[in-house]
Amino acid sequence: WYQRRVREFIRWLLNATRGLVMTCTFNVSYFVKITAVLLLLYLVTVLCNYRSRDTRLQILTIQTGTDSDVIVTQDDKQSMSTVQISFDTVVEDAEWEKLNNTSYMETVEAEFSKRADEVMRKCRELSGAGVRVKTRPTQFRNFPQLRLGWCPVFKAGSSNWKDYLAKLLQIDTTKCGNIKRKGVFETCLHNQLMKYSTNPVPVKEDNLVNFMTVRHPYERVVSAYRDKVERADKLQFYNRIGRFAKLKYRKLPEHLEPERERLAAASDRVIRSRGTPDLDNPFNNPLGPTFLEFSKARLLDRISDDHWASYEKYCAPCAVNYSAIVRFETLHRDNLYVVKTAGLEIREWTDNKNPTSTGRTGDNTWRYYFSQLDRELLELYRDVYRVDCEMFNYDCDITQFP
Repeated sequence: WYQRRVREFIRWLLNATRGLVMTCTFNVSYFVKITAVLLLLYLVTVLCNYRSRDTRLQILTIQTGTDSDVIVTQDDKQSMSTVQISFDTVVEDAEWEKLNNTSYMETVEAEFSKRADEVMRKCRELSGAGVRVKTRPTQFRNFPQLRLGWCPVFKAGSSNWKDYLAKLLQIDTTKCGNIKRKGVFETCLHNQLMKYSTNPVPVKEDNLVNFMTVRHPYERVVSAYRDKVERADKLQFYNRIGRFAKLKYRKLPEHLEPERERLAAASDRVIRSRGTPDLDNPFNNPLGPTFLEFSKARLLDRISDDHWASYEKYCAPCAVNYSAIVRFETLHRDNLYVVKTAGLEIREWTDNKNPTSTGRTGDNTWRYYFSQLDRELLELYRDVYRVDCEMFNYDCDITQFP
């Protein structure tokens, strides 16, 4: 675009200079100035062309992790044609190459088999103790045309799979609008994928790869809080839990207690209008519920949501024969294992399509948030996710928090 504008300006300047020379008295100093400007613009254009070629060469050497939608264009002055090169056609993934090694693949398969056995062992234990377990997943997607069955666990890398499946199924994602409006786009894409799922009930077939993704339950709930609730910028979650958590659990100075409802309503108006908050209003500082307030609403008032539901309740691992349990800690390798086992291609795969808007929630981050909770809430979290922690081998011991 920049180069075209420079060329257009040079042509205009040449025409203007030609007109001045033909209609006005010739002035040497004026002509020298015009010539200098033209030379400068020519040098800028040459530099832009050089940097453009250099950038194209660098792009072709970039390794995986770059969005596959980035396109390299090359202008040809004679044909004015455009050459498009997708990263996926020139990038090789080191982990994918390792999975092509028979010995390495057998090691990974043994690891996945061990995970499945551990789940079945825990399910038998629960059954023997008379504990009722979920017999049907809350959400499940069958894609027989891709040999995949999937329980989409939110806040555990599900956006990678939504994007990948949309490409494989050739779904027109332009119908979902601007990808920068992440919440709207993700919801739309999720609904589009539902149209291609043949049956919400898991199908047990030898050639079908049923899989789900797990992440440390405490880390996942903190990730959901930070992304959906903390900043009060997603009205769906503010209406679901944010407003209630603030109204019921926000501590106010004693003299402001009679004004609780009015102050909360004023804060609501600021959030819905995206206006400037009055920091003298305790409900605006912070604008969203604290993790303590959120946890009380989530645990004491049992406000549920798919983004922090337990795996046992959401994906029903005791009822579904999951042949692949992907772990967030080895997400890239495990995802590629599922792709390879299903006989699909890596070409359309990309990672990290939907990171938490406030940044990655790692081990230190979730521990910081959990350290803000009292013993009662920690025990409730432990009880809610106890089965998940034991079934998928996560350390959920609350004595690690002071």
